[in-house]
Amino acid sequence: MTDGTPGDTPLAEEPIGIPGELHRVAQGIIAARDARIAVLEAEVAGLKVRLAEAQASLYFMADPRPCMTGEKLAEAQAALRGAEDGRS
Repeated sequence: MTDGTPGDTPLAEEPIGIPGELHRVAQGIIAARDARIAVLEAEVAGLKVRLAEAQASLYFMADPRPCMTGEKLAEAQAALRGAEDGRS
């Protein structure tokens, strides 16, 4: 039975006919899998930020003006904020 909490699985209550030790092993495997998924999601979010920073860097290098102002600056800042928000 599930109660809606993150990582909750149908094995939350010990099924009839499955020994307690086997149930605990299965729960441990599921918890390890969920932890690894969370780590991978964090890595993907970090890579998205790095990609946005690299794209912004290329954008700045392609623009011969010494500084950005106005609409282009706002677009670059919004893109970077969007990537950082995705990391949260």
